Amino acid sequence: MFQASSFGATIAIDDGYTVSKRFEKYKKLDPSISLPVIEFAAKQRVQFNLRYAVVDDRELHLDLFHRVTTLPEKGLIVLIHGGGWRAGNKSHFHPLATLLAQQGFDVATPEYRLSIEAPYPAATDDIKVAMDWLVNNKELLGINTQTVTIGGGLQAGI
Repeated sequence: MFQASSFGATIAIDDGYTVSKRFEKYKKLDPSISLPVIEFAAKQRVQFNLRYAVVDDRELHLDLFHRVTTLPEKGLIVLIHGGGWRAGNKSHFHPLATLLAQQGFDVATPEYRLSIEAPYPAATDDIKVAMDWLVNNKELLGINTQTVTIGGGLQAGI
């Protein structure tokens, strides 16, 4: 845990669910694993930190990985990071989002208020708002929301 300031308020941030910490634990179980390397395809586009909402002066953002345009459109995937609603961040799914975009999907990775900042159900409310924002801005974003799939991660108790 560490303290961070946001709009004049100091909040505790749980940094216990990070890619590096999970990697260290899983590497002990399987020494053959390695950290992912992101390799973007030609003409692949990513929009980082698109603001989808403001809640009590707190901006909420998502990253949007656009499908490689030479591929048929397969729909939108929204990846919700793990961490038990208490830790983690949207960047945890950047490698997977990159790979899915290279397979023809548009992929959004939204951030949400963690439970240490705003109690349940704030995080799930934020995800709903992000979903609505994506649908309401589909033309501007150049995405197809006819087919939307939601996926995510969970904090494994290893």
